[in-house]
Amino acid sequence: MKISRQSPKRKKYITIISIVVAVLLLVTVGFAYGYHIGPFQTDTKPAINLSPATSDQKNAGDAQKKTTADQSTKVSPDSTPPDNAESGSEVLVTITALNQNNTVVQIRSLIEAVSDNGICTLTMTKGSTTLTRTSGTQAQPSSSTCKGFDIPTNELSIGSWNVTMSVNINGNTGSATGKITIQ
Repeated sequence: MKISRQSPKRKKYITIISIVVAVLLLVTVGFAYGYHIGPFQTDTKPAINLSPATSDQKNAGDAQKKTTADQSTKVSPDSTPPDNAESGSEVLVTITALNQNNTVVQIRSLIEAVSDNGICTLTMTKGSTTLTRTSGTQAQPSSSTCKGFDIPTNELSIGSWNVTMSVNINGNTGSATGKITIQ
């Protein structure tokens, strides 16, 4: 009986082919794992419950609607009435910027009411000198602002100025004060 031996070339060829197949298998498994394909697929979509709401769910929804409706109609002393509120309420006004940038004084404000039809009046005084400007209001999602005041410094003398920002929105008024030193 003759025992055949594999040639060294053939052993080398089989080893190379085995390594290539193993590498391809690892790359394929890695790809499937990375892209969640095949056995690595995960269902991340939540199940949608299309059944009718239970009485507890309905009651919770009704309670939330009532709470939201109650909160939207209340006007506390610290909040500003909406555009359609009774005339004479106070509006909270804050000066948010009072800066001299080279040759311009920039004055910005925040109004705790939502309105685009109010009037802002800026008054700057220094001794017996008074400068007055007006602008409209600009509504934002939950507040408003004066459309802004940019006063050239050549209209103001050097020194300390008192600043008053007054707002009137449908008879609802408010004001804020500040100081700036012109250089």
